[in-house]
Amino acid sequence: VVTLVLALLTGIVAGSGSLYLSGAPDLVAAINGTNEFSPGSEQDIVIHVRNTGVDEVKISQPDGGASGDPPSTARMVTLTLLPGNAPVEIKTNSQMVGDIASGKEVFSTFSVHVDKDAAGGTYLLPLLANYTYLASEEKVGSDSVIFRYNTETVRLDLPFNVRDEVIIAVHHVIAEDLNAGGDGYITLSIENTGTLTGNNTIARIFQGDASPIVPIDGRVFIGSFPPGA
Repeated sequence: VVTLVLALLTGIVAGSGSLYLSGAPDLVAAINGTNEFSPGSEQDIVIHVRNTGVDEVKISQPDGGASGDPPSTARMVTLTLLPGNAPVEIKTNSQMVGDIASGKEVFSTFSVHVDKDAAGGTYLLPLLANYTYLASEEKVGSDSVIFRYNTETVRLDLPFNVRDEVIIAVHHVIAEDLNAGGDGYITLSIENTGTLTGNNTIARIFQGDASPIVPIDGRVFIGSFPPGA
């Protein structure tokens, strides 16, 4: 059995000239730093990508053998951030970050705008990583080597947190019997469309610039103002 195994290994080295028998890139990603954003905000988020791939089996040859990249190296990596189901707009196009060898990392910045009416919660932002890697190498003759590369695209989901906040929407404004020089009432219908309960809530109206309407009593105590109320 030992003699047979040695004969097989000798055949691999002399026949194909491969240095590596296995290995592939393994990319992991996360948002660097804070990961909680307010509705209506526009932020630059930094994405941290690391290659945790390993080359499990390598054959050393006296003559040095082939000189291709390790299979675990992700070459010509392009990162594309998508909104997925998150209430955001991605304002940055795809970015090329170059090669990522095993154990190495890169940082890439994307500009993200959060919808002003975004509900609080955790969403997933898909990050697409497109790259090539060495799939196989074959020795041809005494001084030639064929390198075969594959192209792959992997999806890495990034948790993205939107902060719970009170969001006020005005649905109706009713102003009856308002005449110049007279008094009247303005009735507003407002709703908390956010995901946070407002405590000790007070609604106030103010005189707008150059407005002929002056509030006499522009302050109403609401109290608890839960989502949907």
